Amino acid sequence: MSKFNYLAFLLIILFSHIISAQSKDVYFSTIETDNLKLWYGLDNTTGINQKGNSGLELKQYNNGTAIYCANLYWGGFINSKFETGGTIYWRNSLQPGEYIYHDNPIAMAAQNHSFKYSPNWRNITDPQKKEEYENGFYNWRVDIGAPFYDSDKNGLYEPRTSNDAPGDIEDEMHWFVVNDMNSDKSNEYFLSEPFGIELQKTLFTVNYAEFKDVVFENTVIINKGNNRIDSMYFCIFSDNDLGDGGDDFVGVDTTLNLGFSYNSKNNDAVFGDAPPAVGHLILESPLKYNGNRNISSFLPNYKNNPNWTHDMAPYTEKGKGEIYNLLNGRMNNGRYFISQIDDKPTIFPFTGDPESKSGWFENADYFSASDRRYHINMGPITFNPGDKVNILDAILVARGNSNLNSVTKLKELAAKVILLYKTGELVTDIDRENEKEIPTEFLLKQNYPNPFNPTTTINYSIPKGGNVRLEIYNSLGEIVNIIQDSYQDAGNHSIAWTGKDSNGNSLSSGIYFYRLISNDFVQVKKMILLK
Repeated sequence: MSKFNYLAFLLIILFSHIISAQSKDVYFSTIETDNLKLWYGLDNTTGINQKGNSGLELKQYNNGTAIYCANLYWGGFINSKFETGGTIYWRNSLQPGEYIYHDNPIAMAAQNHSFKYSPNWRNITDPQKKEEYENGFYNWRVDIGAPFYDSDKNGLYEPRTSNDAPGDIEDEMHWFVVNDMNSDKSNEYFLSEPFGIELQKTLFTVNYAEFKDVVFENTVIINKGNNRIDSMYFCIFSDNDLGDGGDDFVGVDTTLNLGFSYNSKNNDAVFGDAPPAVGHLILESPLKYNGNRNISSFLPNYKNNPNWTHDMAPYTEKGKGEIYNLLNGRMNNGRYFISQIDDKPTIFPFTGDPESKSGWFENADYFSASDRRYHINMGPITFNPGDKVNILDAILVARGNSNLNSVTKLKELAAKVILLYKTGELVTDIDRENEKEIPTEFLLKQNYPNPFNPTTTINYSIPKGGNVRLEIYNSLGEIVNIIQDSYQDAGNHSIAWTGKDSNGNSLSSGIYFYRLISNDFVQVKKMILLK
């Protein structure tokens, strides 16, 4: 064995041990349609199975796989310092469980599994599986944020006395929650301190025949920490391996908010002739509505090629700098892609259509096919304590009469999914129906819980957009904290206060007041911090 091959062998063994070690510590499960089987871990890893192998299986094509691993990572500035977190392959700053407001937040033991629902759970014949789904139906975690279908619109989840259910049109729903409050993991894998983020994840399928090649992911991200995060970006990073993963191309359709991978040849070692295409369709993102674009940039990834966008090592200072560049639509080294159409820098390479051969699309003249990944970026936003953002995406697979026609079929499927979404049938958040209705008057609601220790939530409504300021006063009339002071759109809003002053110091028990100021509206209410 040559020295080079021996070193390569050792690296493979080392990588396998890393994946294996991670897999033993993470609970894995699957969600399925008639055609797809998607593996996921309770650390928010999607598309990789418990053995570290590709985890999006195409059941209708002899279980060939299309995605090796798909992750969500983020970055932003906390007190002027760039920090990162989330998941990149096995490097993960997340742990199962909701965010607990203590000095050392921990994961709830009860959350070391996902809650599952199917409308047909009563007909499940496997006793163990039926018990799991029955528990999911009756104990769906609405109390900590799980979305549900409210049949009588009373805001309560009452599955025993009404037609309330976790889903309406959903054929299968899985829900779990994670947080990033493990300092050891954040520092080891990202050289960063925890952001204070809770992430609530719903994986679901819909009961329509034309969507059996689609799995939806709804990710609710809440800043439950004490820090404002400036210029924050989120990224869906996907390592798609279509059968033989060494001969793929990637592209993006900015009119659909769709990133995709396809085979460079009309024959694949696994799928044979006319191999399928796979992609991520972004239906909602943290970005404010801007035409029809939910993504801020798209980047192909050429694995280990140092001259182009390539894999990064977030656990090094150099890697953190590379993540900053990637989130901003640039290559690892800070350079932009140069468009082959107008010879100008671009943050959206390969927006052309490969089948019609219009625009700029990947081909062997530009760069030979290889193991590709892609980054779909969303940002920047200012993420204040108590803020909540939503990412709704769909993982799609389509197969046409050729490798290039598969891309066309994928776009056609994406258009159908967008139409389904625009009908309003995809309820992705427990508050979403209320958010659609613009309030007719200003309203400051009583905090809940009250009395509280140490965290309470304040809800309010504003009928028109404008600067919103929410101040906290002590019983002497002194301002102790300003927990909101920025522009907000018209709608219903909520924000959490952790019982701390503007310097992060815990306040003593007593009576406090909160005052909402927006446009010409001012209202004050009383609350009690009781330790």
